[in-house]
Amino acid sequence: MRTLMVHYTPDEGGASIASQIQQKLSCRSEEIMTAGKFTRIKELWHKATGTKPEIIPTFNNPGSYDLTVICFSKQDKSIPLPVAAYLQKQRERFKNTFYLTISGVLDDDSKGLEEYIRLAGGRPAGLAELSSQDPQLLRKID
Repeated sequence: MRTLMVHYTPDEGGASIASQIQQKLSCRSEEIMTAGKFTRIKELWHKATGTKPEIIPTFNNPGSYDLTVICFSKQDKSIPLPVAAYLQKQRERFKNTFYLTISGVLDDDSKGLEEYIRLAGGRPAGLAELSSQDPQLLRKID
């Protein structure tokens, strides 16, 4: 099975976890990056105006892969705007997706999942939520 992992992990803890997962999966990896520095103030501005940030095009076409793992750090119960922009841009290309979030605390993620389904154009093949506060996880992922 050909797998692509696309991640948005602006914090060091999330980036470390994403890197470990990518290595365990032995798959290609790409980072969702915005054209400029994406700050909390810019996120609030985009939410207030209903706009999406400009993201840098990724190299790999998710349509060339059997599974695209969408991995992202989230601060609240919504999907980060750069991830939302990526999902909307690529939604016609996905064969199967896997919803993988990294957050400070594990909580009811139903709002984020509903938003993901709407943006990605369908239900993910699987989903998982990891806590960045778990000390075992920060050391090693098996």
